[in-house]
Amino acid sequence: MQHAKSYGAEILNFEEYDETGAYIKEITHGGVDCVIDCVGLDGKMSAMGKVETALNYKAVLNWLLKLLNKY
Repeated sequence: MQHAKSYGAEILNFEEYDETGAYIKEITHGGVDCVIDCVGLDGKMSAMGKVETALNYKAVLNWLLKLLNKY
């Protein structure tokens, strides 16, 4: 995370905010162009979340590739 911060990334722990989306809108004055949601080895995910992630990873990758191709 320190490496990301050195490039100007804002690091947020979702557990520290009741309304993370509202906080992001507040600090960015309306919203952001891009968000990267990263979970480390100690990330908390329910069993159903793991199943959803496994089933949707290809859709997410395709979406990211389409997004990146725009730039």
